[in-house]
Amino acid sequence: MIFNKDDFHKIIDLFLVSFLALYFEILFIRWIPSSVQIVAYFTNIILISSFLGLGLGCLLTEIKFELMKALPSLLLIMVTLLMGISHMPVKATFIKGEHLLGFYESQGVNFLVIIVIIFIFNALFFVPLGQKLGICLKYFRPLIAYSINITGSIMGIAVFSFLSYLMFEPFHWFLFGLLLMCWFFIPSKKRLLFNGLVFVSTLFVILQMNAGSYWSPYYKIDVYPYISQSSKKVLGLFISANNTHHQYAFNLTEESVKALPELKHYKEIYEFPYDFISPRNVLILGAGSGNDAAAALRRGAKEVYAVEIDPFIASLGGKIHPERPYASKNVHLFIDDARSFIKKTDARFDLISFGYLDAHTVLSQFSSVRLDNFIYTKESFKDIKNHLSEDGMVSLTYLVFREWIGSKLYTALKDVFGDDLRVFRASTYQEGDTAIFLAGPGARNISAANNPDFKLYYGFDKNSRFITDDWPYLYLFKREIPRHYLVILVLIFIISFLGVVCIGPGTLKKFNAHFFLLGAGFMLLETVGITRFALLFGSTWLVNSAVIISILIMVLLANLYVWRARSIDIKAVYFLLIATIFLDWLLKPEFYLVFNRPIGIMLSSLALSLPMLFASVIFASSFKEAKDIPGVFAYNMLGAIAGGFCEYISMATGFNFLLLLAIAIYYISYRSKIIGNYKRLA
Repeated sequence: MIFNKDDFHKIIDLFLVSFLALYFEILFIRWIPSSVQIVAYFTNIILISSFLGLGLGCLLTEIKFELMKALPSLLLIMVTLLMGISHMPVKATFIKGEHLLGFYESQGVNFLVIIVIIFIFNALFFVPLGQKLGICLKYFRPLIAYSINITGSIMGIAVFSFLSYLMFEPFHWFLFGLLLMCWFFIPSKKRLLFNGLVFVSTLFVILQMNAGSYWSPYYKIDVYPYISQSSKKVLGLFISANNTHHQYAFNLTEESVKALPELKHYKEIYEFPYDFISPRNVLILGAGSGNDAAAALRRGAKEVYAVEIDPFIASLGGKIHPERPYASKNVHLFIDDARSFIKKTDARFDLISFGYLDAHTVLSQFSSVRLDNFIYTKESFKDIKNHLSEDGMVSLTYLVFREWIGSKLYTALKDVFGDDLRVFRASTYQEGDTAIFLAGPGARNISAANNPDFKLYYGFDKNSRFITDDWPYLYLFKREIPRHYLVILVLIFIISFLGVVCIGPGTLKKFNAHFFLLGAGFMLLETVGITRFALLFGSTWLVNSAVIISILIMVLLANLYVWRARSIDIKAVYFLLIATIFLDWLLKPEFYLVFNRPIGIMLSSLALSLPMLFASVIFASSFKEAKDIPGVFAYNMLGAIAGGFCEYISMATGFNFLLLLAIAIYYISYRSKIIGNYKRLA
C-alpha cells in the first residue's frame, strides 16, 4: 500500500486526536479530583462523561462547522470553572449509607450540583475531539482506522503515565497536551495565534490553582506546619492529600514530648502495641511519612519493613520527618501496595502494624472501590495471619468515624483470628474516635492496658457483614447502591439521552444495538479485570496503567488478526467468549492459590485476558463490516457508558455478578447481530 503526503497527514490527524482523547481523559481523571475533592470518590463519572462527549462528537461528523476550533476555549472555560468550584464549600448531607471523609458541612453547594456541572463541561470538552475522531475514521478502511486509533490511545496513556512516573506537575501535563493540540491549528496562522493566547491563559489558571503543591502519582500534596491551637507551638508537619488531611509527621522522642506535652498522646497511640510485645522484626503496611517506623525504632525493633504505596510521600518522609526513620540502617523501605507485598514475601514478622490507611481516592477510573479497600478484606487478613511468627501480633489502628465501619473490621478479624482478638478504644480528636485492634497469638493473653486512656471495648456489632475480595466496600453501610449514586446515575442518563436526542431526530432511529452492547460488555470486562489484576499485582497506579495499556494492545492484536484472517466463525468466537467469562465466574481468585505464585499469576492472568481477547475479535470482525464507521463507533462508546452504569451494581451484588451480567449482554449482542444479518439479507 502506497501512501502519499495527504495520506500521512490524515494518519497523523487520526493518531493525534486518538492520543489527545485518551491523554486528556486520564489527565482529567487525575487532576479534577485533586482540585474538587468530592469528585475523588466518583472518578467513574469523569470516565463516563468523556465517553459521552466522544460519542456525541462522532455523531456530529456530518455537520459543516469544525468544532475543534472551539476546543481551546472550552478548555479555558473548564479550568476556570474548576478554579471557582474548588473554593466552594460542598454540602454532602444528602449522602447516606456511605462514608466520605471530609464532608460534613451543612451549608454550601449541594454536591450533586457540583457533580452534574463537572459532568456536563467535561463531556463538552470531548465533543470536538469526538467529531474530529469520527471524521478521521472515515478516511480509512475500518480496521486500518481502528488500528491507528488504538495505537494513538495506547501512546496517550503511556505518555501520561510516564509524566506521572516522573512526578511532573499539572502545568507540564497541560503544556504537553496543548503543544500537541497546536497541530490542528497550523493551517490558519490567525487561529494559531488566537489559540496561543488562550493556551497561555489556561496555563496561567493552572499555575494559580496548584501553586506551592507537590504531585505524587496519586495525590496533590501540601505540607504545612502543624500548630497547636492552645499553645500556638509547632507540633510537627501537617500533610494533606487532595485538600484533605492525610497524615502528620511528628517528633515523638522523649526530649520532644517533654518540651511539647501535647505530643504525649500521639506517642502513646503509636507505641501502644509495644506495651504488649517486644518485636525483633516489624512490618508496617501504609508506612506514610514514617511515624510508625520511628515508633518501632524507639521501642527497640532490630528490623523494620516499611511498605508505602506512594513514592512521593515516602521520599517526603525521608526528607522532612523530624526523626528521619527512613535513614536508619534498620529500616527497609518498599514502594508497593500493601496486599501485593504480603503476597510476594515469604518472611514472618513478630508484629504487623497497619498505618492509618484511608486512601481518599478510588482504585481506578473504572472502579468505585477505594484504593485501600482490599487490605481490609477477610482474604487479606488470612494472608497476613500466615505471615505472623509463632507469638506474633497484628496491630490495626483506625479512626472510626462510623461505628459500622469499625464493626466490619471487627467481624473480619474475628472470623480470621477467633478469640485471639482484643479491641481498645482511645481518643485522638474526639472522645473514643480511635480503635486499636490487636490480633494473633501475641494478643491471646492481653486482659487490660497499663494506660487508663486505653480501654477494652466490646461494643462493635458482632453480626456486621465483613468485606471480601468480591465485595470490598468498607465504606458502604450495607450491600446496596446508595441513593446518592442512584440520583447521580438518573441525572447522567437524562443528560446523555438529551444529548443524543438534541443532535437530531434521526439519531435514535440509527441506533446500533449490536455495537452498543459490545461497548457495555467490554466495559464490564475491563472493570472486573482491573479489579482482579489489582489483587494479583497490587493497586498501584503503575499496575493500573500497565493493565489498561495491555488491554488496548490485546485489542490491537485482535484487530490485526481479523484484518489478516480470511474468515472468522463468529458463532464459535462468541461461544469461546461466553465460556471463558463463565470460567472466570466459576474460578474465584483463591482457586489460583493452590499453585505457586508465578504459575498462579500466569494462569489467572490468562483466564482474565482470554474473554477480552475474544470480545476484541468480535468487535473487530463487526467493525470490519460496518458502513457508518463514526456512527457505530459512537454507539460503542455510548454502550461503554451503560457498562459504566452497571459497574455500580457491584455495590449490591459484588464483582463476580458483573461477569454473569456480561454474559447476558454478549448473548443479546450476538442475537442482535443475527437479527441484523437477517434484515440485511431481506
